[in-house]
Amino acid sequence: MDDMAVDNLPTDVETLKSLLIKALKEKQLLHQEYDSLTQQKNALHQEKDALFQETDVLHKTIADLQTLINLYQEEKRLATARQFAASSEKDPLQIPLFNEAECGVEIALESDTESTTTSVKGHQRRGGRKPLPDNLPRIQIIHDLTDEEKQ
Repeated sequence: MDDMAVDNLPTDVETLKSLLIKALKEKQLLHQEYDSLTQQKNALHQEKDALFQETDVLHKTIADLQTLINLYQEEKRLATARQFAASSEKDPLQIPLFNEAECGVEIALESDTESTTTSVKGHQRRGGRKPLPDNLPRIQIIHDLTDEEKQ
């Protein structure tokens, strides 16, 4: 304590008791306020930890969704390429279709000693209208224009 404060203390016992009681009450209030602030601090730390966990979960969700977006974009790109890209006969499933002809050529080359000629019949035109039967009556109608209409 300060020397001046000690000099200013009352000498009466009752006044000293009242000052002591007042100081003890202030100390008790300060302890209660300290405990309350400590509880608030602990609650804020728990809330902070919960927010960090939630942030981690949200970051993981964002990463998962970004992966899904990339996957769907790639699928869309492949589907578009499959639909609109130039088509080719180089499909692996179609290659065996053309090997039959090549095998046939090899067999023909082996049997080249037997030369046979094959004649092909000429092409005939098809189509045209079938003639009407002869038993149907035929009527000739001649439409002639007048001299004025001809000019």
